[in-house]
Amino acid sequence: MTGDLTLPGAPTLALHAATKGYVDAAQASAESYTDGEITTALSTAQGYANTAETDANSYTDGEI
Repeated sequence: MTGDLTLPGAPTLALHAATKGYVDAAQASAESYTDGEITTALSTAQGYANTAETDANSYTDGEI
């Protein structure tokens, strides 16, 4: 086989070839999703930590 390989568009089956642009866009989308999930998880964890700290302070203040 010689010459450039021309792909008609986005792959529709698991074994179809994909262009670099298609793969790059899919990777960027996945990274954006992951970044959002990490941000949400960190925010949730910080909220739990803040609540735990407040509860601990309230408990110890009442023990003095």
